[in-house]
Order: sequence, then structure tokens, then C-alpha cells
Amino acid sequence: MVKGAVLVTGGARRIGRAICLRLAADGHPIVVHYRRSDDEAEGLVDTIRSSGGTALALQSDLSDAASAISLVQRAGAESALGGIVNNASMFVHDDLDSVDTEGWDAHMDVNARSPMLMIRALNQQLDDDGRACVVNVLDQKIAEPNPDHLSYTASAMPCSA
Repeated sequence: MVKGAVLVTGGARRIGRAICLRLAADGHPIVVHYRRSDDEAEGLVDTIRSSGGTALALQSDLSDAASAISLVQRAGAESALGGIVNNASMFVHDDLDSVDTEGWDAHMDVNARSPMLMIRALNQQLDDDGRACVVNVLDQKIAEPNPDHLSYTASAMPCSA
């Protein structure tokens, strides 16, 4: 990982929380992204700070393009960003018989479009050395697709490239 703060999307709970704690333990300032988990995000920030780390929590709805871009801009205004961990995702059961355009588009917005927009926003604020790190958190459905989460699987594929 490079120098600077790390923005972890979906950082307040579960795997995102563990990622934040590990990166903070390694000395990185952390930006904990959350959509609705404000209590968990603030609790995590308190935990990191009480251990001597630096952290802040920022809310954003990644289904909204402007909000996703703004998240990176706000994070970068607080501390120079050195990386993003794209951990947040939409994960709703559907299959070929039940998928609809609204659900498909919602998955694409969160799982494919917002990571691309945030990576671009990060790139626009890099310093002269142009170094940053991006990690896209994916699961086994990419390696072994099955029909039970069609929209999720299709929308996560662009981040596997």
C-alpha cells in the first residue's frame, strides 16, 4: 500500500470494518464510508482513534454518481488519499426469471459505476508521483458464477478486470 489515507467503502461493518482496523493498525489514516450505518461508523472511528490511529467517517449513497464522486473529493480534502478499497456492494437475490431493469440498474450503479467514478476522482487528485492503490473486494461468485444473484454477478465483473 502507498502512503496516505485509505478510503474504505462499506467500511463500518463486517469485512469493511476488519479492513479498516487492519489498515489503521498498519499506520494508515482511514476514511470509513457508510451509507446508513452511522452509529457503527462513528464507533469504528472512535476505536481507531483510541488505538492512536487517525480516522473519520463520511456518508455517501454510492447509487448516486455525484455522491460517489463527492465522497472521494471530501475524503481528499480531509487528508491526501493514497488508496481506495472498494468494499461496498449491492447484493440482492435475483435470477433470469425475476430480474428487472430497476434492480439491474441499481446493482450496476453501486457495483460498477461508482468504483469507476471514485477511481477517476482519486486519479484527479494525485500528487506529482501519481501513486495510489485501489483494491476491489470481490467474492467467489465472480470465479464461479451461478444464477441466484444475476445482477450482482454481472455488475461485479467490471471490477475484476
